[in-house]
Amino acid sequence: MKKTSSMRTGSNESLEIDKNKVLEQISTNGKYQTENVLIKKWENDENADGYLTYYTKNNSSFIGILDDYFQRDGYGINFLENGDIYFGNYEKDKRNKHGLYFFALGAKDDKICKECYFGFWKENLKDKNGIYIWLEEPKENVTYDSTDFDAYIGLIENDGFKRGTYLNKIGEDYYLYHGNFDYQGRKTDEDAYIYSSKHDRLLHGRIYEDVFIEGYISFFDPNTGLIIDLDHSTFDKDGNMKDITCKEDIEKDKVDKEEKIMTLFRNVILGEDYFGIIYNKYIKYKSFIEENMNQMDIFDNRKMFPKIIDICADYNNNNIYEHIEQKIFEKIETFE
Repeated sequence: MKKTSSMRTGSNESLEIDKNKVLEQISTNGKYQTENVLIKKWENDENADGYLTYYTKNNSSFIGILDDYFQRDGYGINFLENGDIYFGNYEKDKRNKHGLYFFALGAKDDKICKECYFGFWKENLKDKNGIYIWLEEPKENVTYDSTDFDAYIGLIENDGFKRGTYLNKIGEDYYLYHGNFDYQGRKTDEDAYIYSSKHDRLLHGRIYEDVFIEGYISFFDPNTGLIIDLDHSTFDKDGNMKDITCKEDIEKDKVDKEEKIMTLFRNVILGEDYFGIIYNKYIKYKSFIEENMNQMDIFDNRKMFPKIIDICADYNNNNIYEHIEQKIFEKIETFE
């Protein structure tokens, strides 16, 4: 699991103004404007009762929608003092519902490091469900194949991982974990799945604080997708093998059930290019923001505004977590 500052976000600068003075100028001039603030009526919806603004404060800036109390309430882009960017929805001056958060990380050796979260928010905290992505790209040749990245897709509670699918890609090899996480973000589950593409290997069993403790291990033939070997193993707290039980010494009913489960799991996770889907989403979102980040009118454009809503809620369409939960766990019940 990536260890970064990603679970923390930058300060959320709100706007402090004289409401009566603003309303008076808008009534007289159609807008309120100072050196650091521009506010006008929001024209996107004839029935809308709000304002559109651009303002700067303490080396941060905001472009977006305000309510009658001149609090951020609706969609907007917030460029924070530390270089982070939030693009999404607000309610009463707090990040709420759908939004994307891009962290300012910079370079590391000969690579560019990038990190973002797109998902659900609740009063400035990441919550319910979403996608984290960490990228390391070569500075000069940025392609999907040359990009190493990690991603988390699943449930989030009070800014922390709860249950989901964690992906790690380095070169052509990748690793996948599906299961629960403890309060410190460590993989801890009695019924976890861990897949390695390098060895076409799948582990199913108990993991505690990131260490696989005991369970079934199967190896697949990459050409046929059939299991060529299966055993049950136990490990100590450092991950060293303690004991191994070969397939021949395991009850046949247990072997048959485990082979069905593992084959089903492998088929589901290899059924779509989930890494490519996540990577392309990131590129799509980042490109949209870079192209429109300084345009106040994107929130006042009848054609553009629906795109903003769709992009901010698009994390719901990445379905590897739901595919595993629905296509695997619901079907496992039939193996009983």
